[in-house]
Amino acid sequence: MMKSFATKGCVHGMTVQKQRGDMQTRILAYIEQEIKTRGYAPSVREIGEAVGLKSTSTVHGHLIRLEKKGLLHRDAMKPRAMGLSFSSLSPAENVTLPKYSCKERASWSASEVKYALAICENPVLKLAMLLALGCSMRIGEILGLTWDCVDLSEESLATGNASLFINKELKRCEKSSVEALEKRGRSKVFFTFPEWKRTNCKTMLTLKTPKTASSVRTVFLPKTVALALIETKNRQDEEKMLLGSDYKDFNLVLAQSGGRPYEPRQIDQMLSTFIQENELRSVVFHSLRHSSTSIKLQISRGNIKAVQGDTGHAQARMVTEVYAHTNNEERLLLAQKVDENFFQTPTPGAFAPTSEMQKVLQILAEKPELVKLLAAM
Repeated sequence: MMKSFATKGCVHGMTVQKQRGDMQTRILAYIEQEIKTRGYAPSVREIGEAVGLKSTSTVHGHLIRLEKKGLLHRDAMKPRAMGLSFSSLSPAENVTLPKYSCKERASWSASEVKYALAICENPVLKLAMLLALGCSMRIGEILGLTWDCVDLSEESLATGNASLFINKELKRCEKSSVEALEKRGRSKVFFTFPEWKRTNCKTMLTLKTPKTASSVRTVFLPKTVALALIETKNRQDEEKMLLGSDYKDFNLVLAQSGGRPYEPRQIDQMLSTFIQENELRSVVFHSLRHSSTSIKLQISRGNIKAVQGDTGHAQARMVTEVYAHTNNEERLLLAQKVDENFFQTPTPGAFAPTSEMQKVLQILAEKPELVKLLAAM
């Protein structure tokens, strides 16, 4: 009998506690709503009417409990001066986010780029660098580029309209993730390369759609890049004729001897070795895309949309805030231009002495007695 009574009392206590919790949640929600809409907290009487409590003392009791729980803060001298210690609708609403500082990626200046291209003797690395710099391509896009997406026709070369169409990238992916992405329609795999050495591998080398829809784009080729592509095509055709059926033709622009694809890590290693052997400033391959963006912005005088079209970024701010870099060469050139075009340029309407007059003024400065003689005349 005692056990039954104790159990009923416990259940009753839990029920009362739940009802109080529900009421306090409604009170918090109402206070938050009023602060947002009116800019200040409601009165005790208004709170009671809103939540269905006739007694103001009952409302006061709930407010005191909420204050003890740290959910509400009040000024004892000002009854209506109350505020929420957190948002009842979103706990993260009043959180102050830390400032995000983006670490700038090291990248080569225009002169460093030109020097690197001039001394590079590895044809594969040089073409990869030219495509990254001239066409602002990602490494996966470069290695996934196929000849059917390159327009090097005589007409396009003659008119300066040679171009390439970027619609895929080469990437090593987890087999399970590729299958999941395809099912969701978020990615399309054009081709899966066979594994030459690995067995029971959990990853596979694929030609797939690029990372974003905006990455699918047409890029016009600078003449230097177009000529390098023609040279590569001729070299590949000679190798195909020499190897015959032993050449595994995947139609890739950048292919190893025998036609096999390169992987990003191999190009990264080529660049790293090239930098060490020639004592160049250390950068990674993706830094060339940053250099390309900075150089194009400078040459185009800040035509962000044109540069964005080449880089394939969905948002223009990525071009200016992340990929564009300033260097000391550009800043020195800017200082020289400011001096030439501002400080050394006469103010409109101001007296600007000719070269003959400057010579006369110099003579007068060197011989003050002439100034006195002229003043006496």
